[in-house]
Amino acid sequence: MKSVSWEQAAEAMGGQSYGAGAPIIGAATDDRDVRPGDLFFAIPGARVDGHQFVEVAYRSGAVGAVTLRPIGDVPCIVVDDTVAALGRLGAWQRDRLDIAVIGVTGSAGKTSVKEMIAAALGAAKNEGNLNTEIGVPVTLCRLSGDEKILVQEMAMRGRGQIAELCRIAKPIVGAITNIGWSHVEELGSKDEIAAAKAELLEALPANGLAVLPRDDDYFAFLRSRVPCRWVSFGSSPDADSHVEALSDDRQSARIRVGGEEHEVHLPAPGMAQAMNAACALAVACGLGRSIDVDAIGRATLPDLRWQVLTSRHGATIIADCYNASPDSMRQALTELSLTEATRKIAVLGGMRELGEYSLEMHEQLGRDVFSADIDLLVSVGEDLIADAAVAAGMESWRVEKVADAESAARWLNENLAEGDVALIKGSRAIGLEATLKVVI
Repeated sequence: MKSVSWEQAAEAMGGQSYGAGAPIIGAATDDRDVRPGDLFFAIPGARVDGHQFVEVAYRSGAVGAVTLRPIGDVPCIVVDDTVAALGRLGAWQRDRLDIAVIGVTGSAGKTSVKEMIAAALGAAKNEGNLNTEIGVPVTLCRLSGDEKILVQEMAMRGRGQIAELCRIAKPIVGAITNIGWSHVEELGSKDEIAAAKAELLEALPANGLAVLPRDDDYFAFLRSRVPCRWVSFGSSPDADSHVEALSDDRQSARIRVGGEEHEVHLPAPGMAQAMNAACALAVACGLGRSIDVDAIGRATLPDLRWQVLTSRHGATIIADCYNASPDSMRQALTELSLTEATRKIAVLGGMRELGEYSLEMHEQLGRDVFSADIDLLVSVGEDLIADAAVAAGMESWRVEKVADAESAARWLNENLAEGDVALIKGSRAIGLEATLKVVI
């Protein structure tokens, strides 16, 4: 953060100062992440209240804290709402920066796209999951002021949330990866999901750029929400950035953008990642920036997103269990089916936040397993998947039901062999990453 005086920060947030803190150069909401010079925001949560850690954060190098009440001898700026105050400080910091913000949202792939755009443009990016009404202003407050481009992922759980993130970050570019079923429990329908994601487009300035998924069922709707110039990506030749072909090993893609053909090495194999790369290239080309195509292949995807590991049995483990939705499950099964292996094993947990669509989507997943011609299915804590696969025609001896991640790990330990490829995927709440500690 460009250095801010204690008094400036208090004024920007509309808070009352108790004590005098040193100049501020960053922000934190977790005492474990505090860096020297940070302002610590004490945020009350459902299970933990940040006010309990104010003094710990101060001893760790924070110059003071933003709180709902004075805390001991720690310099504090007292406000009515610490989350809202963080947003105000983030927006104030954004107005001080000469930077182009690229907002990225979508039902799947937004983190991978963020990483690829940042790699292609040599841009700054938000760390980890700093993509909410808390994470976005923290990201802005951690910028030094020397950055020219920030790629900011934007998450949402309901209507109005992306609009609020845009109010804080003021993106000039908005990229939407796709519209899927994630968060349908909260929003009620895909139409509502599309409308919530479109808030990013509606917030763009007249001289901005929108990047849209050409193949998506909601493409026309998204285009109707754009107030500025737009480009698209997809498999259609009509897309400005389109995937022409995948290599035999699906590890690279031929993508045509801006009238030029690029051979792009992918950070992970498959069509989904090729589409993510096409989105990143559409952003770079739409901005008229020089593109470091090779850097896309060097983009670092977070753990548990198509992370390829080797088990102690000599089997290949594909850990894709950071999260799961009907669309990402279908894509993962397609990639598994195209993998060379002695046996293709799908270890699948449930998908959360589907609300009234949960039964239908889990049964469809079982049918998708059968259609994908997988050798073995291990259904973790969700019998609907297994039952639907068998009902669709999968032999029952090829289907195993286990209660939880621990049971799945035992099954894998007893049954994996060299030459097998096992996909491990499910919603984060299922905890399937625990299987990796046992089989790797």
